[in-house]
Amino acid sequence: MNALGPVVRQTPPVARPPVALVPAGPQDAVTLAEIDRKAFPHPWTARDFADALRQTSTAATFAMAGAQPLGAILVQYDRFGKGDISINSLAVVPEARGHKIGETLMVAALREAREKGCERAVLEVDVSNAPALRLYEKLGFEVRETLPNYYVDEGHDAYRMELPALQSPQVGDRLGVE
Repeated sequence: MNALGPVVRQTPPVARPPVALVPAGPQDAVTLAEIDRKAFPHPWTARDFADALRQTSTAATFAMAGAQPLGAILVQYDRFGKGDISINSLAVVPEARGHKIGETLMVAALREAREKGCERAVLEVDVSNAPALRLYEKLGFEVRETLPNYYVDEGHDAYRMELPALQSPQVGDRLGVE
């Protein structure tokens, strides 16, 4: 306490690391699998990533701080129908969480999907993954259905979520697109 009242100590905000988004290909499958392994209890394997990235409808992007991969996203176009983008994997290593790495990757992928003319985005997410659900809802995703026991090894259900009207001005505003 001082003459002006109680002393309030504020914790300085944690600095967000500068992040570069870098395309990934089949040759990066081992690194993608390592990120997934750090992020999830039952991750994709390097072979899963390599096989997915050999498809012309699939793309991946790293979030990098210098030479250090902090996260990655894997998307597939037209998985559920013409004009959609499916977010097949979004992973951020534990030590980089809380710095908007996942949001940066999602926004970049959704902006690119808009540029390609996609009309909607679809993803599946563990019903217990509160941080991911908050992000997806912030971006405008809506729960379309519950998929019982989707994550068999954990015995967890998943939500299938959709971001309809990807080309709408409202979605553009959420993504910072004019």
